[in-house]
Parts: sequence; C-alpha cells; structure tokens
Amino acid sequence: MNTADELSRTLDRILRDPDNARLYNDAAVCLYQLGDLKNAGRYGRQSFKLCRTDEDILYNYAVILSRLCCWRDAACVCRLYLELDEKNTDMTERLAELYYQLGDYEKAAGLYENLRPEGEGSGNA
Repeated sequence: MNTADELSRTLDRILRDPDNARLYNDAAVCLYQLGDLKNAGRYGRQSFKLCRTDEDILYNYAVILSRLCCWRDAACVCRLYLELDEKNTDMTERLAELYYQLGDYEKAAGLYENLRPEGEGSGNA
C-alpha cells in the first residue's frame, strides 16, 4: 500500500475513533512522508494533545516541529521524551541541535559532552 492510500485509510479510522492518539500520529507520519509538513504538524499536535507519554508520538512530533523550524516547541517535546527515556542518544543529540539553533550553546555543548563515549577526552592534550 502506498503512503497516500495509507493516509486515506488512517483518516477514515480517525473519523470512527477521534480520541485515538496513535491514529493521529500515523496520519502525521504519512503527511510528513508526503512532504506536507504543515498538516503533519497539525495531526502531530492533536496526537500530542491526546497522549504525552507515548515515545513514538513524542519522537515523531519533535521531528516534525524541528522540520517546521519550531525549535523551542521541539525542544520541549524532546525534553518530555527524555523524561521517559533519558538514555536515548538520538533524542539527546536532537535536543542538542535544537539548543544550538536557539543559540543556547552552553546547553548544546553540555549535551554533546554527555554523548561522548566513556573515557574520550575533550580534545585537550
């Protein structure tokens, strides 16, 4: 099944189950894959409103917000995700990049430092 067909089926399912956060997340992912970031953000936001504790929802919404250059909101979602899974290096790196975009270089550097493998120095010899 192609992405457009999957989106159509998901939207039909949302009509039957409008409080299902996972369906909104699925629609957001389909829209993202189709390049419709604005609507992906809308469906991602609804999914996030309905469920703020699902890692997949938080991850996908953070990615969409990042692509929409909503860096402050994306950083908030990343922090929520990291409260659930503090060792997730992908989300930690994403949050560091967002802090960099926001001009908070100290927070970005601190997160990048935490990502270094154990025993790797700071580069000062």
